[in-house]
Amino acid sequence: MTTASSLVLARITSQVVGLQSTGIAANLAAIKKGTVKFPAVFVVPKNRRGSANRYMTGLVAQKREVRFQVVSAVRNISGAQGGKGITDIEQLTDLVDGALFGHSLSTEHDPLIFESGAMAEMQNGEV
Repeated sequence: MTTASSLVLARITSQVVGLQSTGIAANLAAIKKGTVKFPAVFVVPKNRRGSANRYMTGLVAQKREVRFQVVSAVRNISGAQGGKGITDIEQLTDLVDGALFGHSLSTEHDPLIFESGAMAEMQNGEV
């Protein structure tokens, strides 16, 4: 079965050149293990929400909203304050954003929109 997460990951990998590691939520542990090649992108399901059914006769007409997180990771410890790593993650984020914003995963999906984002430093120069 094709999931929204797999469609998002397929879109990213088809549009963003140079990714060394990609995957889904289960692959995130590889970052902590130190086995990920950078730059890397992972797609993680966040939550789902359905609208009320419009019919009372047994038919179903419902809109489903699926939210997901895209975890982007780079490793670059050069620069006085790790500035090169910040530049790298911003460039990678811009490429991923460009691949996703406004794109419809299929004819049955509305265009993707951005909700929020945050940056976190992992360890050993990984952002």
